[in-house]
Amino acid sequence: MKGRIPRIHIEDYPAVKAHLDLYWDKIKDRADQGDTPYNLRNCAYLEDFNRPKAMWKIIGCNINFSFDYNRYLCNNAVNIITGNEHQLLQFVGIMNSKLFDWYLKLTTEAEVQGGGIQLYVTTLEKTLVKLDFPEGLSEVVQSRVQGYATDKDVDDAVFYAYNLTEEEQLFIITDRRVNR
Repeated sequence: MKGRIPRIHIEDYPAVKAHLDLYWDKIKDRADQGDTPYNLRNCAYLEDFNRPKAMWKIIGCNINFSFDYNRYLCNNAVNIITGNEHQLLQFVGIMNSKLFDWYLKLTTEAEVQGGGIQLYVTTLEKTLVKLDFPEGLSEVVQSRVQGYATDKDVDDAVFYAYNLTEEEQLFIITDRRVNR
């Protein structure tokens, strides 16, 4: 980030410079270069990795969401959402619940070979329009993250928040038509 994080000087890494120099004709006119062809352009969201964030992998049979307390960096196989810690914990709880798993498998059209799904931000944005974040859920999720609560506790909190009857809960937990 220009002006905030010092640039890496390629001269400090002679082996890397020698390798890149072999491809000078290809890198000298790169569209994504920074001040020199050896630098990448500024990353506008780099500081988001140091903020409270929820993370999830893009492809898998089971998409799990996590809250990042440790300021992890990730590659493009993982998406992040930053924001208010309380709201992010609610988000993680809802997204990891059996209710959301059932809903996503029922509605997603992004199935991949082997039965997994792709959960890009654009897919999730369509889903989030239909979700409310219930009060009190973040405390249960935080307890789960700390090892004091179970996945069932989170599911129960989500079911309660959305006023699902026992019959509806049982349907979601046991519905074999949409489970892959």
